[in-house]
Amino acid sequence: MIPRPAREDDAAAIGRVHVQAWRETYPGLVPDDHLAALDPVARAERWRRTIAAGPGVFVVEDEAGLFGFGNIGAGEHGDRLPFDGMIATLYVLARGQRRGAGHALMAAMARALRDDGRNGCALWVMRDNAPAVRFYERLGGVVVAQDSFTIGTATIAELAYGWRDLDALIARAEATR
Repeated sequence: MIPRPAREDDAAAIGRVHVQAWRETYPGLVPDDHLAALDPVARAERWRRTIAAGPGVFVVEDEAGLFGFGNIGAGEHGDRLPFDGMIATLYVLARGQRRGAGHALMAAMARALRDDGRNGCALWVMRDNAPAVRFYERLGGVVVAQDSFTIGTATIAELAYGWRDLDALIARAEATR
């Protein structure tokens, strides 16, 4: 499975996958009314703008269509995290999990960050999203910060995982596929 850079015409599919992934992954973690209100058209427009702004969005697909994506950026952590690269999102639908898609996307994103001159990266994940936490820990991620945010009436704890060596992350992601 080889991720490819997203094209603007992928935005609608990314918007659908983004909403579906939230609805598959976050019941019990995010309020139901928030999940029900997610709008794939609005998400698609946001992804269209992100893709148009420059490289950094990657997708995976099969014969049934796009089923996963991720995107990167410069370290947008402010003073909170000492990393110059960021993995902003990584979502793989249930139908695409356990097929190496997450590992392939992580390797592609880490490689793109490295090729852009970045040294390390970090990402945020909901603390109670146990499958994602295990995934990042298997890839050698280390908890470097904790925080929380609010959605509606719910306060959601999150963890920041960091990697100081992108080459090590690439090697780990490729070895565990």
